[in-house]
Amino acid sequence: MKQKTLLLLITLLITSMSYGQGKGVISGLVKDEFNTSLPGASLKLNKHNRYTIAKQNGDFEFLSVPEGTYQIEVNYLGFKSVVKQVEVKPGENSVVEI
Repeated sequence: MKQKTLLLLITLLITSMSYGQGKGVISGLVKDEFNTSLPGASLKLNKHNRYTIAKQNGDFEFLSVPEGTYQIEVNYLGFKSVVKQVEVKPGENSVVEI
């Protein structure tokens, strides 16, 4: 019985470790030219058509992003759209300041 339980735990551990491989995180801060955060700015991850909104302090993040190179398009009322390129590596946090 102990061997079956141990085998099950090892299998679950290996499965959970391999599940997150190949994905990373994109996070950052949206500010204007006066270094003021832009809460509510809309961010689009173009390759996967995913969206997020900047928090009150301008922070944003995209979780579980597959490895690759992406363009993030930022829109905010009264400002021109900005596009930034970012590279995502497995298990890493790619930080972008916009």
